[in-house]
Amino acid sequence: MSRTMARGAFCAALGVWFWMMTNTLSVTQMIFPDQEGLLGACCPAMALIMFDVGAVAWLFVFLRYSEGIAQRAIAVVVSFVSLMGGIFLSVAHLYLGGQTLTTIPAEIGTWVLWAIGGMTLVHGVAIWASHLVNPEEMRLIKTQSMLDNGKALALDRAEAKLNERMDLIADSMSIEYAKNIETELRRYAGIGIPLSIPPQKHPNGEHPLA
Repeated sequence: MSRTMARGAFCAALGVWFWMMTNTLSVTQMIFPDQEGLLGACCPAMALIMFDVGAVAWLFVFLRYSEGIAQRAIAVVVSFVSLMGGIFLSVAHLYLGGQTLTTIPAEIGTWVLWAIGGMTLVHGVAIWASHLVNPEEMRLIKTQSMLDNGKALALDRAEAKLNERMDLIADSMSIEYAKNIETELRRYAGIGIPLSIPPQKHPNGEHPLA
C-alpha cells in the first residue's frame, strides 16, 4: 500500500513538473516568435534548463556531487531559485495564454524578461562559484598562496642580507665599472694600453690621457 501511494505521489510530481515545463516553453516561445531553424527551436527549449530542468539538476548536484558546505549551499539555493522561477513563468503563462477572466498586468512581459535574464545570471555565477569553492580547488589556491608568501618572505630576507654586504658589493662593482669605463675612454682616445704601461707617443703627438 505504501509503495503504491509513493508511486502515485511520484507520478503526480512528474505531472506537475511536466505542467511547469510546458508553461515555461510556451512563455519563451512568445519571446522568440520568429526564430527559424535549429537555433530558433533551441532558444525556447534552453530556458527549461534554467528553470524547471535546472531546479532538478541542481538538486541532484546537491544530493550527489556537492563537496563542502559552500558547494552544497550554492546547489540548494540555485535549485530553489530555479523552482521559483519556473512557478513564476507558469503563473505568467496563465495570464498570457489567452485567458479573458482577468486583466493582464501591464508589467508582466517586463517581469518575464527580467526573470529569464536574471536566471541566466544566477546560473552563470553559480557554475563559476561552484567550481571556485570546490575543496580541491581551494586546497590548490591555499597551497599556491602559501608558496607566494614563502617566496615574498625569502626575497625580503635576501634583500636584508644584501643590504648588510652592500658596501663590499658596491666596492667590487665600482672596480669593475672603473675598468670598463677606462677601457671605453682609452678606446675612444685611441690609446689601447693600460695605465700601468708608460705612455707612448700618439701618431699626432703625445695624448694628454697617456
